[in-house]
Amino acid sequence: LAKFYGFIKPVEEQLMEDEALNHMGLDMGIRMKSKLLEDDLIHLGMTPDEITLLPPCSRLPELRTRAQILGYLYVLEGSTLGGQVITKQLMKFLPLGPESGSRYFYAYGQETKLRWTEFREVLLSNATEDSDVVINSAIETFRLLDAWIRE
Repeated sequence: LAKFYGFIKPVEEQLMEDEALNHMGLDMGIRMKSKLLEDDLIHLGMTPDEITLLPPCSRLPELRTRAQILGYLYVLEGSTLGGQVITKQLMKFLPLGPESGSRYFYAYGQETKLRWTEFREVLLSNATEDSDVVINSAIETFRLLDAWIRE
């Protein structure tokens, strides 16, 4: 969770400054995941001060265009689908739940399918002319996140 936080928090800060997000048709307020990670880390025993001291990832995906942003969001929004499975597995073995320690993985809860469908519609309507850029951005996001987690 700390590694996810180190990757996601700086990207979210960058994205919230980007005007392109305002014109995509997504409510980015509900799609930001760093607060969920902070809640989980606190539940698991970290203090807010310790969280602010977590190292940020220094190699982030390039997010200068709408297509690049959509590629990044594809990875993060897609992970909410797998998060449903991860939450169920965590609850089998650990005293965690959707509101206590696994908020990040359970991000949208019962609205996961709806949120994915909303994102998919925005992706399909915005990425037609730059589909290669979207795909390359998603691949780069996966690559950089993997490298960061393994570091």
